[in-house]
Amino acid sequence: MLLRQRRDIFREKFGRDPRPMDPLLFDPDADEPRPLDEHRVKAAMVEAMRHAGFDPAAIYAFQKTDLIATTRNAEDLTGEELEAWQAAVHEYRLLLNPN
Repeated sequence: MLLRQRRDIFREKFGRDPRPMDPLLFDPDADEPRPLDEHRVKAAMVEAMRHAGFDPAAIYAFQKTDLIATTRNAEDLTGEELEAWQAAVHEYRLLLNPN
């Protein structure tokens, strides 16, 4: 369903079906299909996380590490990645309550 939606949005914007190398997450301001800027993608992800009710500490950790750690994917992260994410969560909590 999501792919169909993205294809329809692409078709509406560019007047044709996407080709194999065309990005489905494209820059809506571009005249030709090109991937979204990394900063725009990250901002959109943060907004989606807020809308979905993510813990603000998890959003902060994502912004600092570019990672999302959950009970379902934690085993896929390296020890270093998980430690960085956990440190960012801890940092957020300290910023809120420094005592």
